[in-house]
Amino acid sequence: MADVCNEVALLLHVQQGTGDYETFYHYYRKWLLIAATAILQHEQEAEELVQEFFIDCWEQRLVLRIPATSRDAIRNYLFISIRNRCLNRMAVNDTRRRRLAMLTGLLDDYQAPENRLESRELGRSLEDAIEQLPPRQGSVFRSAYQHDKSRREIAVEMNISEKTVKKQMQLALKNLRTLLRHLH
Repeated sequence: MADVCNEVALLLHVQQGTGDYETFYHYYRKWLLIAATAILQHEQEAEELVQEFFIDCWEQRLVLRIPATSRDAIRNYLFISIRNRCLNRMAVNDTRRRRLAMLTGLLDDYQAPENRLESRELGRSLEDAIEQLPPRQGSVFRSAYQHDKSRREIAVEMNISEKTVKKQMQLALKNLRTLLRHLH
């Protein structure tokens, strides 16, 4: 590994357009991959995340934001960037797991479909139940479960607060449970 002065010089050259971004990438890639793997506990996902980070650094010129004042400043920026991306990825994955668990809970009273016809019928029953929801609840539910949007995205899209999105989701799930029990 290069010494402290070379790390600052390497970054300055990349920022000024006189340095090789590929060298910068190879220099920090392994270190960031180790950090991301330690946080995510999943090597392939960490590899994807680090790759996405370096692509964003290049395409969005994020490399220009990295402070080239010292080796520690460079490494702190890179580590915090990767850590935040890891935490965001974990939050997205957690949200997906919770949504799947809630959706599965809606269908607890049903037996698993034995064939595609039963599966389609169950899908239609769910779709019919969603159609019976009040419009806002139906929109919130579809955005979250069918379009995989976050509360924040839904709130912005519908011009309502995140708290309202959460409440509408709770009401939608409660109403769907009731509707699906009556359809069964």
